[in-house]
Amino acid sequence: MWTNSKRVKDELDDETLNRFGGELLRAFEAGEAEISNAAASPFLYRRIRVRIEAEERRLAQQRGAWLSMLAGVKHAIPALLAFAVVAVASLMLTPSPQAPTAVNDEPPTLMLDVFSFSQDELIASAVGVEAGQPVNGGGTK
Repeated sequence: MWTNSKRVKDELDDETLNRFGGELLRAFEAGEAEISNAAASPFLYRRIRVRIEAEERRLAQQRGAWLSMLAGVKHAIPALLAFAVVAVASLMLTPSPQAPTAVNDEPPTLMLDVFSFSQDELIASAVGVEAGQPVNGGGTK
């Protein structure tokens, strides 16, 4: 019961606020006389024109910053292109190293060096113990 009466009170407050907001908007509406006086003002159009020109200048400055950056990039493109051509040419002209022919017939794998270690050596390296070092069983030396 208590919460229901509070809810009704909140709804009434919303209605009151809505009514107050409507009256406030009506009070701030410009009348026909005020509009005609503002339009007849000799400085109204001048102030509007000054604001528009200020905004155009601000936008031109922003565009100028972008254009100056693009001009710098325009000079960097040929240098980067020359570097890329040299890199590709060096890759094409450098002879690829021939792999020595092995005695065994196994195909080479990428993980061949990992599997050459024993399981104990891999566990010791993961734990951080060197292969020849004695393992301490948790006690102090």
